[in-house]
Amino acid sequence: MTIYPGDDLTGRNLKGADFWKANLEGVIFREADLEEADFQEANLKNAVFLKAVIRKANFWKAVMENVSIVSADGTQGDFQAANLRNANMREAVLVKANFKGADLTGADLTGASMAGARLEESDLTKAVFKNADLTQAGFQRAVLAGAEFHNAVLKYADFWKASLIEADFHGADLYEADFIRTDLRRAVFWKAKLRKADLTLADLSDAVLKNVDFKNADLTGAVLRGADMTDAVGLTIDQLMAAKTLYLAVIDPHIEKNVRKEAPHKFVKPE
Repeated sequence: MTIYPGDDLTGRNLKGADFWKANLEGVIFREADLEEADFQEANLKNAVFLKAVIRKANFWKAVMENVSIVSADGTQGDFQAANLRNANMREAVLVKANFKGADLTGADLTGASMAGARLEESDLTKAVFKNADLTQAGFQRAVLAGAEFHNAVLKYADFWKASLIEADFHGADLYEADFIRTDLRRAVFWKAKLRKADLTLADLSDAVLKNVDFKNADLTGAVLRGADMTDAVGLTIDQLMAAKTLYLAVIDPHIEKNVRKEAPHKFVKPE
């Protein structure tokens, strides 16, 4: 089957089709069935997969800049090392999809279903995950500078050693999320739920933590320099005592008074 750039394959049955290294720039796969299709190293710039079935399809190292995967079913799809810069993946089903090492800079995943997705070591700079379901998703060592997670569900998500500088978790549910050794400088967690989250050795310098639910969160060794924890919920003296530093941190006065009494060195400028 010969396909040319820009062709319209709307609604076609292409299950298991082989598009290895094919030039499919701008091709329209709207509502097509592409389950288990092979797109390894293919050129899919500006291609359209609107409402397509791409379950278990292989996009390894594919070039997919500005691709549209809106409302598509990409369950267990393999996007490892793919170039998905500025991809539109709003409302897509990407449960257990593999994006390890992929470039998703500026990608829009608003409302996507991504439970169990693998995104470790990927570049997600300024990616948008508003209202997405990322339960148990893995972001280990990923770059997420400026990423948006407004009202996202991130229960049990793993951000081990990820870079989340200026990331926005406004209203996100981060129950038991793993932020061990994560860079969260200037991140925004306003009204987020960090119940039982593990922030051991995380850097939260200048982070916005207003109205955050910290119940049973682990702050052992966390850097809270300049962090704003005004009106935090469930925040205890013991949690703050376990932090590495509280220098310039903004804490509710009644809690701060007790912590200063027990550990005044926590408020001294670190060397």
